[in-house]
Amino acid sequence: MKPPFFITGLPRSRTAWLANLFTTGCEPHGRSQFCHHDLLGKVQTVEQFRRALADGRGDSDSGLVWLFTRLREMYPAARWLLIERDPVQCLESLTRVAAGTPWQPMVSAFNDTADVWLPQYVEHVEAMIADKRVARLPYAELDNFESVAAAWRFLCPTTRLTRERFELLHPMRVEVVPEKVPLRVAAQLIEELKAWR
Repeated sequence: MKPPFFITGLPRSRTAWLANLFTTGCEPHGRSQFCHHDLLGKVQTVEQFRRALADGRGDSDSGLVWLFTRLREMYPAARWLLIERDPVQCLESLTRVAAGTPWQPMVSAFNDTADVWLPQYVEHVEAMIADKRVARLPYAELDNFESVAAAWRFLCPTTRLTRERFELLHPMRVEVVPEKVPLRVAAQLIEELKAWR
């Protein structure tokens, strides 16, 4: 069975755009691939999560950093892409997008507690960086075809990114509509993932 692939980074690191880029229709050679966005918020159980990732599908989700160790145990052959973006830029972008929405109190709390969660995030990222199945891509390089194509080859070696596809989707800026996104990931799923052996 083909292992899944994962794309992660801080919120506002273009994970939604990457999910679109890494989802392809049938290619000329008969292969296609699918990449979910924020799958953790769309399923309730580990079994649903596993089914959604069958046949080498991917997930592009900022929440995956926190579950790297567990997901590495579940999917030891999976490849990962870590988008590296300055946390201050991410928080500024989150604050701008959340202004006047139901997300605003949560983002304010996120900003107010950065001194607590950011060191923990860095610990998770350091564990990821030490793993040879994790590639790193600076956020600014998402505008560079060659850099994105190299990340594509790493994650999905059986398909290829064409310059035409990149140029078609590159200008697209995916903005999350806060009113349409659940404010929390299913608690049952997180507990199952933490307990999974």
